[in-house]
Amino acid sequence: MDVAIITRQPNRRRGTILRSERLVWTGSRQHHAHEITPLPLALFPEGCVFREHAINALDAQGIPWRIAFTSQSFAGGKIAVSGGLALTIVAHSMVPPEWRVLDGHEHLPMLPDIEIALHRAPGTPTRAAALLEAQLVESVRMRADGT
Repeated sequence: MDVAIITRQPNRRRGTILRSERLVWTGSRQHHAHEITPLPLALFPEGCVFREHAINALDAQGIPWRIAFTSQSFAGGKIAVSGGLALTIVAHSMVPPEWRVLDGHEHLPMLPDIEIALHRAPGTPTRAAALLEAQLVESVRMRADGT
């Protein structure tokens, strides 16, 4: 792989930071999964930094939770959240229109920011890889600026 844009793991300083973004609790606009105890969560599988942040934040506050749905894709989790089966955490820029941000809700803990980083293959990039990298960087930065 020549170029990759990834969410940087905590305490790993590899890659070039493109931006930081706030993680937010989200749920369906039509349902109230955030009011269920234990809190039903739709998360990526183990090893995902978002999953770790959600579980650590809830455990630190003593909030009971359960994994209601696991998917390796955003689309899979989106079905569970949109259907009111669970809530999840995502980067603020990824909240779909049919969801609402639940930050500040009485019992949901604050979440940390994440870093979006660019990784390059070692060595001199090909012309195609350099052009792709420039386009990706521009796209990520434009999205961060809202332009």
